[in-house]
Amino acid sequence: MIKNFFGIFIDSNIFVSYARKEDDNHKRCKKFVDSIVKIHSKKSNLKFFVSRFSGVETASALRRKKTRKDAEAFLFKKESIWEKIFLPLPPNPKERFKIKDFVMELIEIALKFGTDFSDTLQTHTIDTYKKQLDYVITEDKDFKNRLQKKYKRIEVYSLRDNLNKIFGNSRKNFYLIDIISKKSGISKKEIERKIEAKRTRLSGLISKDGAAQIIAAELGIKFRG
Repeated sequence: MIKNFFGIFIDSNIFVSYARKEDDNHKRCKKFVDSIVKIHSKKSNLKFFVSRFSGVETASALRRKKTRKDAEAFLFKKESIWEKIFLPLPPNPKERFKIKDFVMELIEIALKFGTDFSDTLQTHTIDTYKKQLDYVITEDKDFKNRLQKKYKRIEVYSLRDNLNKIFGNSRKNFYLIDIISKKSGISKKEIERKIEAKRTRLSGLISKDGAAQIIAAELGIKFRG
């Protein structure tokens, strides 16, 4: 199945900092999450994913500082706004799975990465659904470094990085696909298939933008400038 979107995974620590006003990183995380809700979520070529366990971590962090009533009010209010924007992974909570296998997978990841429980859950989600993901955004420096060493195709950022690399590249790539399709007469879906196939053959060592440029050259298409 050919992906026609950029998948962006948001680490739970961003939502925890968003929820806690006393957190040193609150303003930065709030600005980022709000920009997704107000601007980036309206772009059809972007999908935002979170671990289904992120709500548990956020609830736990809130409960340590707020009353149960206040914590529930915050989560209920945000969930009603966020539920169609931040897509949970696994996508279906009723999906059957064996607890023993799940626990063994978590143990394997913890041993491989040396992660704490929270990061182990996040890593398990990323590893299970890595084919849907192009970017991960986290505020945990150590977690970021571990992911960068593990995954060559998935790009990992913090909020201190230039995120225009993500949102700018996504716009540019889909613009290139549109131009290639118009000039070649090949459907966008087929161009996307060619791009993914090219990246697969090159072991994911080039970006979608780079693969699109190669496909264009192979089709004899030249871009101005």
